[in-house]
Amino acid sequence: MGLAQGSKDVLAYSEFSSQPKLGFQTIESDRYGAFYYVPPDYTPEKEWPLVVVLVSDEGAKGKVAIETWLSEIKKQNVIALFITYLEPRDVPFVLDVRMLKRVREFESLFQVDRRRVLLTGFGSAAHYAFYLVVRYSDYFSAAALVAGTPEGFLNPYLMAGDENGKSKHYLIVAGDQDKTLNRERLSVVRYEFETNGYRLEMKELKGLGHQVQPEYSKEALNWFLGLPAPEVVPSNASWSPINYLPSFVRGIFKN
Repeated sequence: MGLAQGSKDVLAYSEFSSQPKLGFQTIESDRYGAFYYVPPDYTPEKEWPLVVVLVSDEGAKGKVAIETWLSEIKKQNVIALFITYLEPRDVPFVLDVRMLKRVREFESLFQVDRRRVLLTGFGSAAHYAFYLVVRYSDYFSAAALVAGTPEGFLNPYLMAGDENGKSKHYLIVAGDQDKTLNRERLSVVRYEFETNGYRLEMKELKGLGHQVQPEYSKEALNWFLGLPAPEVVPSNASWSPINYLPSFVRGIFKN
């Protein structure tokens, strides 16, 4: 799965009829690569937890990463959205809009429990996943950082996060054979974020390195599904992600 830099506001779900297809489907309107999975026994009579996976070629080719996650997602019988990870450059807001509109439009098609929405990323995508949950806390309830760290160039936005973002659930899951992670630095980073009001859990899995493995997705999903659901459903007043952005960025999209 090739990655392209930048983004385009291509969120048209026109290929979906009033009766969206179940199973694993490709979102044809997305030029960068996006997919979704809805179980065959899906019914709109109940709300479903949603897992949003940032897909990259790090740790495994994108197709392999999707298949690995999909295997566990089917076992847990949840719905999922797979979105190609585009690495932010300088100002991330254009990519943010792409991500957030994708989630909201998916929620308009399927009955999602908005109190239980997990965002996860592997390696470098983990930092962006962490940032998105902190900054746009009305969209997500938890983040699972797989073989990655919350630290990165988006830290200025994270340290200025509001209480709602800090109160979300965050998991760092890594293998004890992963040589890309500096354990000493990770301990310092975790302490810094916890001192700043975040609650970070850490899970180390034996025998795993920096490759996408089913044990990672299983650990992340079991953790997420075991979390208590908040009693209050996030506000839907600010449906448009543009409302979250700085005024100069909002002007770009309005013009």
